[in-house]
Amino acid sequence: MRNLTITLSLFSILVFFMACLTKNKALKKIEIGYFSPNTNSGDVFISGYIQIKGKEQIACLSINSRNKETEYVSVFYPDTIYSVIEKLFNNARKLKKYEVSTKLAEDEFFSGKYFYIRVEYDNYVVDSLCTIKPFLNDNFNSLFGILENHIYKPDYRIQIPSFEIPSDFFQSLNRAYSKNHNLPAIRTLPPLNK
Repeated sequence: MRNLTITLSLFSILVFFMACLTKNKALKKIEIGYFSPNTNSGDVFISGYIQIKGKEQIACLSINSRNKETEYVSVFYPDTIYSVIEKLFNNARKLKKYEVSTKLAEDEFFSGKYFYIRVEYDNYVVDSLCTIKPFLNDNFNSLFGILENHIYKPDYRIQIPSFEIPSDFFQSLNRAYSKNHNLPAIRTLPPLNK
């Protein structure tokens, strides 16, 4: 009887420990890349990169499409924005669950940028998604819009020295893009007739 009690106690401790391991862990790093295919090389061209580490700031790289000038900024954010980040990115809900479609309607075409999100958690879980915004649900797009709008507010931005997009992110993005056969071709809008 005593051995059974010890075995059950050890089993209970093991179950509790496993539950703690699988519980939602804190965010370690979020990386987001906005990109389009580079038809000359077969690679991708990243026109925007966002890296969120910890609770204090966001590092951004963005390339102005008009003058091809690259801007490097750090964006500070209040707790209200961090709560948005935690709602979007938690390992209790995989990023793929936000995707509600993988095809555009027959009469639709796409003229934006693809985007790739990679999230790392403190428990070494990595989640990623390569998609376009029209494929994602309204809840994700609404919350993600709040985050994007905050990034471009001048009150929270400061210039920082240039930095390189981490090579492991770039490689991960390229792999995800090459495996994703659902992304529509990017088309430019037709000219307006006058």
